[in-house]
Amino acid sequence: MKKTITTTVALSAFIIAFLFLFSCGDSDDSSADKPFSHDPIEEDFDEADKPSYETKTYDDNGTLQSYELMLPWNYDKDHNADRKYPLMINVHYSGSLVAGNSERMQDYPCFCLNAASNSDWTYAMIAQLVDDYRIDTDRIYLAGFSAGGSGSYPFASSLESKQGLIVAGIVRCAGGSNTELSDAIAGKTSVWYHVGLSDSYDFGYGNGLLSENPDDERRISNQAYAYVKGLDSSAKATESVETKTVSGYECTTTSLSLGGVDIFKKSHYAEMGHSTPAYSDPDVIKWLFNQHLSNRD
Repeated sequence: MKKTITTTVALSAFIIAFLFLFSCGDSDDSSADKPFSHDPIEEDFDEADKPSYETKTYDDNGTLQSYELMLPWNYDKDHNADRKYPLMINVHYSGSLVAGNSERMQDYPCFCLNAASNSDWTYAMIAQLVDDYRIDTDRIYLAGFSAGGSGSYPFASSLESKQGLIVAGIVRCAGGSNTELSDAIAGKTSVWYHVGLSDSYDFGYGNGLLSENPDDERRISNQAYAYVKGLDSSAKATESVETKTVSGYECTTTSLSLGGVDIFKKSHYAEMGHSTPAYSDPDVIKWLFNQHLSNRD
């Protein structure tokens, strides 16, 4: 009788241990499927380690080209020796989501690059930065306002075609042209597009407005949104709409989500002209720094 009880207990213990290990395996698999989430490490910041923009040069076949680069705060500290950082590219000097704000530079540590040119040397210089610094190539970001907003699309497409580097996320503001990314990155690069519905800036249409059609100020962003929505990779994406007040403007944001990631967002700001509150909106930088190429696999 004792032998039977002992055998039964041993068998029960084996089954429990097996089920525990099986459930742990399932748990690990499910966490691996979760989207990337930006999680800053806890560290002390010394004022002496505060980064500033540095003017650097790149040798473009004998012609020295200058550009500005900011390194992450605490980049040279020993505890960060193996740490890789995102690269934040500001297209056409159109402001920065990070630089100039100490709290953001600490919460969202990254390299910041002001890119005023879309020449071949610019893309080659970025590739050189990837070789020279600890840059996370899964987290290259673009931001651009006005010409920089329009230019962010060809910039991202050219960076991939010329150097094989894929932009994970774009914050595009008040851009009046370019509705499609290249086929190579359209299903991998997430975009948040911001438009003022009273924008009277002349984007080259010749009449001081985007169009005589009052709805045309949102036309380009709608076309860009429709393009991504129509991609085969977006077949299972879901749509949602949210309205809130941002910097005093009523803002309606339509989001296209896939696998828990907002892959395309368009924000329309009522009565706002050629401006953008996106650069001061904490939700925008939080969204951008959560973009990672693994989210779009």
